[in-house]
Amino acid sequence: MSSLRLAVLILVSVLLLVARAEPVAFGVSLAHDRIPTVEDVAHACGAGARFVNIRAHWPTVQPAPGAWHFAELDAAVQAAAATGARVILTLGPTPRWAVRYLQAPTDDEVARAKPDPEALRIYAAALARRYQHTVAYYRLWEAPTAATLLVVPGDVHALYRAAAAGIHAVNPALKVIAPEPGGVNLEWIAAYLGAATGAEAPDILALTPARYPLTTEAFWWRCSVLRARVLPSAGPALWAEAPAGDGARMAAAALAHAIPVLLFPPGAAVPPALLPLQGSSYAGWLPVSLEAVGGVFATDDRRFRLDVPLAEGEPAVRDGHAGHCRPGTPAVAPLRVTADTVALDVYGADGRALRPLPELPGGRYTLTFLGSQPVLVTDRQHNPWLHLDVPDGFLFYNREGVPVEITVQLYGARRAQRTGFNLYYDALGGMNNTRWQWLDVGPSQVFTYTLRLTDALFANREGYDFRLCTGGSDENLRIVNVTVKKLAK
Repeated sequence: MSSLRLAVLILVSVLLLVARAEPVAFGVSLAHDRIPTVEDVAHACGAGARFVNIRAHWPTVQPAPGAWHFAELDAAVQAAAATGARVILTLGPTPRWAVRYLQAPTDDEVARAKPDPEALRIYAAALARRYQHTVAYYRLWEAPTAATLLVVPGDVHALYRAAAAGIHAVNPALKVIAPEPGGVNLEWIAAYLGAATGAEAPDILALTPARYPLTTEAFWWRCSVLRARVLPSAGPALWAEAPAGDGARMAAAALAHAIPVLLFPPGAAVPPALLPLQGSSYAGWLPVSLEAVGGVFATDDRRFRLDVPLAEGEPAVRDGHAGHCRPGTPAVAPLRVTADTVALDVYGADGRALRPLPELPGGRYTLTFLGSQPVLVTDRQHNPWLHLDVPDGFLFYNREGVPVEITVQLYGARRAQRTGFNLYYDALGGMNNTRWQWLDVGPSQVFTYTLRLTDALFANREGYDFRLCTGGSDENLRIVNVTVKKLAK
C-alpha cells in the first residue's frame, strides 16, 4: 500500500472517530453481592452519576427454575429511573440451582460458578422483557475473572453469546455491555468478537485498564492496537471501568483516548476534578509537557483541556482552552527495538530490554551480586515466579506467529533433579507452558538452557509476557540472564 493511500485511510478513520464522539458520562456501580436498596440508589444518583449500574442478583430474582421475584429489583430500577439516571442491569451471580456439581459446592464456588447457558439466556431475556421500556443497558457479568466467573475463556464467550442473544431477541435496540477480563486483553477480545455475530454480538465492550499495572501510555498503546487490529469497523463501542485505587488517572486516560463513558466501582465516587467534562464531547489532543498529554473536550459554548499524567500524578481540567488540537487519539508507540534479540535488564529501567516485574503477585525477587555479577534470586516458598515483560517495540500481539528462542542462564543446583523451572507464557489461544527443565548440578557454575516457542503472543495477557516458574523446587533460582530472540518463520 502506498504511503499516500495509508495516510488517507488514517485521516478518514480519525475523522470518523471524532465525528462519532459521544458525550462524556460517568456512572457508578452499586454493591455486586446483592440488589441495592432505594437508599443506595438515591445516594449514588446524588453524586452526579448519569449511569447507575445495578446488580440484577440472579439468586434473588430467580431463586428456582420458573420462580421469579422482581420486587426488590423493581424498586431499585424505579428509584434510579426517577432521578433521570440511565440504568445498567448487571447479570449474575449464578444461583445454586443453575450449576451442576459432582459434590455439594461451597458458597464461594457457587458465586464464581459457570451457569447453564440456556438458563442464563432465559434469565437475561426475562430481565429484558420486564425492563426494556425503562432500562436500555444490560451488562453480561460483573467481570470474566477467577474472582467472579471461574471458567475458561471459550465457556465465558459462549455464556456471553447466549445472554446477548436472549436480550436482543426481546428487543434488538437494547444495548448489551460485555466486560473484558482486564488490562485490555487483546487475544480474549479478538476470540470473543470473532465468535459473536448477529444477535450474539455486544453493542459495547467495557475495558478494565488497571486490573494489571498499566501506565497511561501503555493503556493508550493497547487501545490503539485494539482499534486498529481487533475491533470490526462497525463496533462495538468502547467504555471503561475506572479502578478503585488509581481511578482518576486511568479514568482521565480513557477519556483522552475518546472513550466517553466511565463506570466507577462500588464505594468509589466520580472524581470531582473530572465532573466538569460530563456532557462534553471529545475533540482531539495535544502535547502539554514531557510528563502530560492534554485531551480537548467541547460543548456548544465551552472548551476544556484535560491534562493527563503519563506516569504518576492527578489529572486536571482547565476551562476555556482556545488553542488548536490534533484530531484523533494521542499518538503513542513503544520504543522501537530493531535488534533481533533483547536481554534482561536486572534493574528494570531500560524500556528496550527485558524487564522483571516484581510488583506482580508471587513475583518478588532479590537482586544480589556474586562477585561483580548481578543475579536475581527467586523465593521458592513465597514468590516462586519471575515475571518478565518483553518490550512492546520488539514484539507485541504476535498474531503473525514469529517464533522466538528464549535462553535462560542461571547457576546450577546442589543436587540432581531437585530444582528446576519451566516457562508459563502468553500464547496464541491462551496461556501455555513449556516442559519442566531440571537444573544441572554445579552451584558455582552458570548453565544455559534454550527453549523455542512457536506460539508466543506476548500481549501482556495477565500483566506480563512470560514467567519462570520454580514451584516445588528445593532451591531458589539464581538467574544471571534471560534473552529473547526472534527467529525466521
